[in-house]
Amino acid sequence: MSNVLEKAFKEKALIAYVTLGDPSLEDTIQYCKALIDAGINIIEIGLPFSDPIADGPVIQASHQTALETGEDVSVKSGLTLIKTLNEYAPEIPVLIMAATNLIMQFGYEAFFKQAEEVGCSGLIMPDCSIEMIHSINQDKPSASVPLINLVSPLCNKERLRKIVTQSQGFIYLLSSTGITGEREAFSAELSQFVNDIKQIKDIPVAIGFGISQESHCKKLSKFADGLIVGSHFVKLMQDTSTVKEGIDAVCNRVKQFKAVL
Repeated sequence: MSNVLEKAFKEKALIAYVTLGDPSLEDTIQYCKALIDAGINIIEIGLPFSDPIADGPVIQASHQTALETGEDVSVKSGLTLIKTLNEYAPEIPVLIMAATNLIMQFGYEAFFKQAEEVGCSGLIMPDCSIEMIHSINQDKPSASVPLINLVSPLCNKERLRKIVTQSQGFIYLLSSTGITGEREAFSAELSQFVNDIKQIKDIPVAIGFGISQESHCKKLSKFADGLIVGSHFVKLMQDTSTVKEGIDAVCNRVKQFKAVL
């Protein structure tokens, strides 16, 4: 794990998902800087894709907005953003979340080489199987850019062991099955599932999918090392009349969530 990512999990980490280029590249830069100033621990940059797997209507709409701007929202643009943010706050890890196809077309070797150069702290490919990730890990030139694996509460023990054993950086635990989006409640079994992961390997576990309330953060942070907020923040940005209002609304939520962790 990169040192900067390891340090981010020294406290309970609040992780924000941001769609690259929604509503514009310049707005994304200002938004990420504001998140950092508000106390976010880790930023996850989502690369827009025409058919984002597992994403609900809120994030799908965000991807569509970014793709329709005509700006460059490619892998290269995402890496450029990370370089900018790394210069602004080198202590804050910035990850890329992307469909496997986008990274494959860019080229795995080129991606990991350039990701290391700009200070990218990890890659999440939600639609990539553990078998394919294992193959990529065998060949990738950089140990400082971990491939972060996702696990579902439906994962059987044998497969969970296989995924966790091969994992780097942290485990992205889906709070539930289905697509992204805000939820009212979470399974009581999540705590045990985190414990099962820790029994296999001493690795941080961050929970994502549906976190939108302070009560969620308070409850889940009792046993999770980090919480990932996506749709809730994206929706706040979509529901305000100006970008500045959206950024202010999200940053207020960051402070509220951080206060209960």
